[in-house]
Formats: sequence, structure tokens, C-alpha cells
Amino acid sequence: MGWAGALDRMTAACRNKFSAAVVYDPDDAAVPLIGIFDEAAERIEFSEDGAPVSTTAILLDLRLTDLGLTPKSRDEVTVAVQQTDDTYGTATRYRVTAVEPDGAGSVSLILTKKAT
Repeated sequence: MGWAGALDRMTAACRNKFSAAVVYDPDDAAVPLIGIFDEAAERIEFSEDGAPVSTTAILLDLRLTDLGLTPKSRDEVTVAVQQTDDTYGTATRYRVTAVEPDGAGSVSLILTKKAT
């Protein structure tokens, strides 16, 4: 098995352990799938002068083959996080603010919570 296969198996294991039920909804074409959700992901970015800046973001990782389309900013997603008893909590609606492909078949979506 090559690198891509090993990475796919590792991603599937993480998705099964840290899963969130997701409905990806671009232009009212809902796509149900499972993703990895982190409501407070730590991110390191760099200022204009090159200094590292630590921030947090709402992050959703998806496999592009599961999604079946190319995500874009301003798309909307609904996320329900898996609880410790393997049920899913209350669904929350988000808007995609940035799309970051990893070059290996997955994508990280930076989200903002939609006002209710």
C-alpha cells in the first residue's frame, strides 16, 4: 500500500473516532457526509513582518471523494457533533469562510457560525 492508501486509512480512522454528521449545502444541493469537526482549532499564521500569530478557528475536515464537489467560500454546512455515547448533538449552521485543500484528497474548511 502506498502513501495515499495509508493516509486514506488514517483519515477514515480519525473520522470514525472524532466524527461529526455534516450536511454540506451549496446552492440548496444538500450532501450528507461525515467529517472531522474542531470548534477551537489552534492555527499558526504569520503577520506581515513574519512573526507567528496563534489564532483559533472553527474547522471542518472533509474528504473530497465523500463530498463529491469542490467546496467554496460562502457555502453553508450544518454540523452535529458526535457525543460520548455515540449519538449526535444539536445541529448548528455555519458558513464557509475559507477553503484549504491539503493536496492529498482532503480539505479543511474554516467556518463561522451563522446568526440564528
